[in-house]
Amino acid sequence: QELSNTSGSPSASAIAKALEFSSETGRKNARANIPSVTISSTVKCTEFMAQLMTGGNCASAPTPNNTIVVTQTSVVPMFFAKVLGFPSLTVRTTATAAMKGGAMPPLDIIVVLDTTGSMSGTPLVEAKEGIRTLLSVLWPCAQGIATCGVSDPPIDKVGLMIFPGLASSTDVGREYDCTGSPNPVTVNYNASPIYEIIPMTNDYRTSTVSVINPDSNFVKAVDGRSGCSGAESIGGFGSYFAAPLAYAQSQLVSAGRATIQDVIIFVSDGNANEYTGGPTDPCNQAITAAQAAKAAGTWVYSIGYGVPGSGGCDDDPSPRPTALLTMKKINSDYPNITKKFFNVPSAADLKETFRKIGTDLLATRMLDDSTN
Repeated sequence: QELSNTSGSPSASAIAKALEFSSETGRKNARANIPSVTISSTVKCTEFMAQLMTGGNCASAPTPNNTIVVTQTSVVPMFFAKVLGFPSLTVRTTATAAMKGGAMPPLDIIVVLDTTGSMSGTPLVEAKEGIRTLLSVLWPCAQGIATCGVSDPPIDKVGLMIFPGLASSTDVGREYDCTGSPNPVTVNYNASPIYEIIPMTNDYRTSTVSVINPDSNFVKAVDGRSGCSGAESIGGFGSYFAAPLAYAQSQLVSAGRATIQDVIIFVSDGNANEYTGGPTDPCNQAITAAQAAKAAGTWVYSIGYGVPGSGGCDDDPSPRPTALLTMKKINSDYPNITKKFFNVPSAADLKETFRKIGTDLLATRMLDDSTN
């Protein structure tokens, strides 16, 4: 975990932490019957971790030292072996650990994506590219399986919801149309809108080492290939996102796996407003929906695109939250806003934001000592 810190000297901190928990005299794992322990720790970049974290390699990717190797040595006195001329034995153990970002608990994830007119053009394009970056670090099934099949238990499943909601199932299919000539979709907020475009799936990659799967409907919905319309931005409709946030949580409960960590990743410019016949406090309702998800144990990440420091939420009664405060309160760590809240100043930063979320979702892991 020390290696994943972005301030100070992560390598030195990791080595110091290894020493703190070592078996040297005076350290936390010292044992009286294991004398004269010495410890040696080194940090390095392994290609395995570089590929997993950034899709690059140690030579070209902006990857820090991502692995620590710790060796402890002790000269242990012998008892019965003394009579055979062996008064002592040198015992040496080595362990290799990857930084945070090396593996993950299984996850059920729903991405809730703002496709209103304010996200049209470059912001939506970059948001979809960021989602593809996230897919590249998640695991569809266990490591070592050459091709994930229907009989292989999924590790990470991901679903996609958008707002405004769509009017029909035919419109849903158009969101992942790659025929090159998709028809326009129709949307609404107040007549049983359909928010879910892709139910949670693990077909976004066919194995842990493969690139994303172009035949996956999820991939098509966030694809950048020529001919794929992908999730489209719809102008002329306001941003009401309390309902899709609440629906995302309900789907995690009803369609998710009982013992798996639930995650919502919410992407918007943050300025909720009222639709005809809808609630008069849209920003506060969105905050309430996110807080309910948090209370249920869901990790909620909030990505604001260019949210101003003041203003917004004009349809909420006074005292109304700002759009920025709304986005901050949606993250499940609030009032802490350092890990699960991002206010992205430009569209180009959206991809990096998704990469950071992917790394944050991942946990430390032990590696085989021969890992390169």
